[in-house]
Amino acid sequence: LRDQLTSGIVGATTSDLSEPALSMCVSFLLAQAQSCFYEKAVKDRLNRTLLSKLACQTAQFYSSALNFSQQISGAIDASWSTHFRLQEMAFLTASHYQCVLAQKEVVAQRSEGYGALIARLKLADGLCGQAIQLAQQTGVQVNLASLHTSIKSELQTLEKDNNTIYLEIVPQPSTLPPLEMLASVKAAAVTVQDLAIPMDSASQAFDRLVPIDVRGKSDEYNTKLETLVKEISESASKE
Repeated sequence: LRDQLTSGIVGATTSDLSEPALSMCVSFLLAQAQSCFYEKAVKDRLNRTLLSKLACQTAQFYSSALNFSQQISGAIDASWSTHFRLQEMAFLTASHYQCVLAQKEVVAQRSEGYGALIARLKLADGLCGQAIQLAQQTGVQVNLASLHTSIKSELQTLEKDNNTIYLEIVPQPSTLPPLEMLASVKAAAVTVQDLAIPMDSASQAFDRLVPIDVRGKSDEYNTKLETLVKEISESASKE
């Protein structure tokens, strides 16, 4: 619709057919699909590094949807932008948390890097807190309590170990390496022809909706019609 059809529309269009609106929908659908991959990966207990990358890409898709929604803020309900922002912060939080858990084992082996882990956890803690506060202010339902509790518990443990054993300086969050992303979904190019239903398929689909007795009457009528046409044709050929 966005890439092939709207360019051919002559004259003014409604806001829902604008490029930002359609791009918002594309980004939103990609975010939802990507989040399904993330949730499945969490359920399957896949590698923490992979989970962090999947979550970060999900946050990026929601960030893109948020950006487009702000371009048409006067044409859509404000709750859309709030939802996108909440989801962006939630998945960024999850990405930072998964990243810490992935790096924790390596840091323990080297006995070095606890400061960076604490800085990233503090960043995740702050993001999660902001998301929960925004949800409370706007009345949007979001389930981040369990994740927030896990982050705080992990942060408390790492800070205790660092204060008593490793004594590393906790760096500023801005100095941390950026999170990596991995997209498991993409928007496939679709033509109008791809969406068109072949006539045979459409006819078969319609036939299944017609009651059996009606189909029987139709077949009976067609048989009589064919017989009548045949008789007329034979009579005409004799004359």
